[in-house]
Amino acid sequence: MALTRGLGGGTASNNLRGIIPLTLAQALLVGSDTFIKLATTAIPASQIMALRGPLVIALMLVMVAQSGALRALPRIAGPMVLARAGLEAFIALLFIMALSGLPLGDITAILQATPLILTCLGVAFLGQRAGFREASLILLGFAGVVMVVQPGGTLSGGHVALALLVALLIAFRDLITRALDPAIPTTVIGLASGIAVCALAWAAAPFQTWQPMTPLLWAYVAGTGVLVAGANMLMVQAFRGVDLAVVSPFRYLVVVFAMVMAFAVWGDRPNALALGGVALIVLSGLILMRAEWRKMRRPELDANAAAD
Repeated sequence: MALTRGLGGGTASNNLRGIIPLTLAQALLVGSDTFIKLATTAIPASQIMALRGPLVIALMLVMVAQSGALRALPRIAGPMVLARAGLEAFIALLFIMALSGLPLGDITAILQATPLILTCLGVAFLGQRAGFREASLILLGFAGVVMVVQPGGTLSGGHVALALLVALLIAFRDLITRALDPAIPTTVIGLASGIAVCALAWAAAPFQTWQPMTPLLWAYVAGTGVLVAGANMLMVQAFRGVDLAVVSPFRYLVVVFAMVMAFAVWGDRPNALALGGVALIVLSGLILMRAEWRKMRRPELDANAAAD
């Protein structure tokens, strides 16, 4: 029996080469979010996005060139690529606004509800069926979100609403991503998003009062740009030739990293109810993802079983 073969066709060694960069990418994203949250105490969201935008675009162009995808650059103007990029820009703006008023660990946990929302959207728009198990897991996951948010607690209701809206928009973005032509390089899609985020930030600039920049604020902005670009590069590497069902669940390490960072920088301590909510969100999301990938890979599994 081929023990190293998985749902996505990746071997054990390939999966390990996916898990390591994915884990590092989650750590870099948490570092970027930390810089952003520190910067939002002094400057508005659009200013952060606008100032880091050129750096992110430059680094993404380097990645496009290194990946040999320069010939695919014209595909950046495709309608679906542009739609995804525009959505990504609004996600970035709303996320930074939400992050300014929420603990890093809490907003990170709330955003892990995206797979649950994606399942709901699949039922609503793609004609997918949700049985009793799927419905139960969705309700369980959203119960976890309520436990994290704790209505009537100390969290800002407006910022919580923004975080939930971000999770919803991320789910729509992922639906669009699934519809993209697989021949479009990932780096080109990432570059489109970087350009859109920067363009939206500069468009919003006249409507917000920019604040003077200090060397420390420049360091925060530069830090988030470098870390985001690095995370994007690692994410591309993480999902090449791997078993998605094995590698993707390691995305949830971002919650652990965020809670550790929130405690280290701001002294945030999630209570027992919030920790229980995080566990419910992660558990329900993992089971739903596993079930979805098994459905997608059923023909491959049957073929593998026949070969064995």
